[in-house]
Amino acid sequence: MEQIDLGNSLLSGPIPESWGGMTGLLDLRLERNQLSGSRPQSFGQLTQLQGLMLDNNPLEGTVPAEWGALINLRIFSLYGTQVSGPLPPALEDIPASGYDRLRLGDR
Repeated sequence: MEQIDLGNSLLSGPIPESWGGMTGLLDLRLERNQLSGSRPQSFGQLTQLQGLMLDNNPLEGTVPAEWGALINLRIFSLYGTQVSGPLPPALEDIPASGYDRLRLGDR
């Protein structure tokens, strides 16, 4: 499976840690749901991931350091969440021009 689009699907609760095992995944869209809690550290295993949309969910906390392995991201959105703090250094080192879309928090 290369793409999962569950945006606006009325999902609620935490994102399952087991989803980090889908290592061939290229695009994960979970925007506009009621997903809560922290982000799975296991997502750091999704090293081929190019798109990660988590915007407009009541997520809190920081971006896990393990997500620094997601160096292929071109679309990354946490807009409309309560996620705070710095990005892992590897993600911060990707120049803004390397992203097709980068939206972080309400800042």
